[in-house]
Amino acid sequence: MSAHSAQKAPTACPAPAADRVVRPETISITAGSAANAMTTAAPVPLPRRLLALALPYVCVLAWFGVASFAPPARAAENAPSIAACQACHGRDGISETPAIPNLAGQQEAYLAKQLTAFRSGERRNPLMAAIAGQLADADIAAYARHWSRQPARAMQAADTPASAASPAASASPSTAITSRMTFPSAFPEGFREYDRAIDAERRQIALRYASAAAWQAVHEHRALPPGTLLIVVTHAMRLDAQQQPLLDAQGAPQPGPVLSYSAMQILPGRGADVPALLRNGDWDFAQFDAQQVRRDRLNEAPCLACHRPIAADEHVFTMRQLRQAVAVKAE
Repeated sequence: MSAHSAQKAPTACPAPAADRVVRPETISITAGSAANAMTTAAPVPLPRRLLALALPYVCVLAWFGVASFAPPARAAENAPSIAACQACHGRDGISETPAIPNLAGQQEAYLAKQLTAFRSGERRNPLMAAIAGQLADADIAAYARHWSRQPARAMQAADTPASAASPAASASPSTAITSRMTFPSAFPEGFREYDRAIDAERRQIALRYASAAAWQAVHEHRALPPGTLLIVVTHAMRLDAQQQPLLDAQGAPQPGPVLSYSAMQILPGRGADVPALLRNGDWDFAQFDAQQVRRDRLNEAPCLACHRPIAADEHVFTMRQLRQAVAVKAE
């Protein structure tokens, strides 16, 4: 979540919805240690063309602020699993949407080259940089070898009409990571606003809220506790008769009708259902429509990939803004 009002407010960001989380098939791949082998990627700016592609399904980039980061090193004892790949590229490495490429049947050298380029920053994609940045050379070789040996087939758009219409539906229902979150019925009671961002071009305003437990934990310099809930409410601007934004006493645009909600919550045990390369502790992510109904058919994996590298800030892009808001209120 941005601290600057001049930054764009978030567009609608999908998050999956389901009453249960279906664990992706996990197949361990023999690989070498990741210790002392991770290449730290340089800060990766987001070109407009890439951002336009990623925005429909990357919650972080739109809702919680964009940051440059270096992914955390993966523990040497954690052998890679293809579950993280399956979450977006499909159980068998066959993508369900044109926005995500197939892995199955690609040449081994090509796959290794692409993962290496994502890791170094030579090829820029915020999602893949977060994943590849955790991999050692031996891990990359193992992934490339595995997927190159899987049978390839052409993607049939007719087989997946719903996903073809939505780039966010990037995996089959059996491998997509889906949200457990429910919207708090009493919202905004029990929450405090800590930041807002204005998107003048889209005429939207994003208000960012933290639950009381999160606010208290930050005040006491403690880690965010289980149950912590952060919510972004995206509003259309209020307009006058001439269709110009109405301003408040401070000259800032006033929020009008709610367009959508996006949220992240610490749910105990959630991390056990997420592949290690995507795991954000026990954080869960979701998006809700203006009526607070969780949106279905959307994959949580991109959100997890983007938030994972910022473990130092408890996987929250706007932790600095939250700390600043808490400090100001305490004065």
